[in-house]
Amino acid sequence: YRLETARVSAPVRIALLTDLHSCDYGEGQAGLLEAVAAEGPDVVLLGGDIVDDDARMDPERAYTAASALAASWPTYYVSGNHEFWSGEADAIKTALEARGVTVLEGACVPVAVDGQTIRLCGVDDPAAGEAVSRAQLARAAAQAIRPAHAGTPAPPGTFCILVFDFF
Repeated sequence: YRLETARVSAPVRIALLTDLHSCDYGEGQAGLLEAVAAEGPDVVLLGGDIVDDDARMDPERAYTAASALAASWPTYYVSGNHEFWSGEADAIKTALEARGVTVLEGACVPVAVDGQTIRLCGVDDPAAGEAVSRAQLARAAAQAIRPAHAGTPAPPGTFCILVFDFF
């Protein structure tokens, strides 16, 4: 997709990967990694269901891909329903963070691309519980407008992206 906005002065290429479900993309996940590299992203977003709740789907495949992605591009993750259905959502987040992926749980982070800053915000899947999702959404929305650091508003016109998996 292509989105044009006056809120960024230069193109920002974002690779959004969702619903990988711990699938096999060849040796070392090469098929997936080559496809992402061919797009030349500035940032990679993992938009949920990267790991599957089916025990037959080896989560190491997802971790291999995440590790390689994070070694090449700034990589951000939000949970999906399958991570919560697995009963291992917290362990999955920890494993991804250990591999260099930034986990967004009701948080917004500034990301610098070509001399400009965009903000990426993320919220856990509603499978985390309605109260959790609502609280995270409120926190992310507040941070999109007023960053937690320095207590000052985001510069007018800052481009913000909210990422979440909704079934």
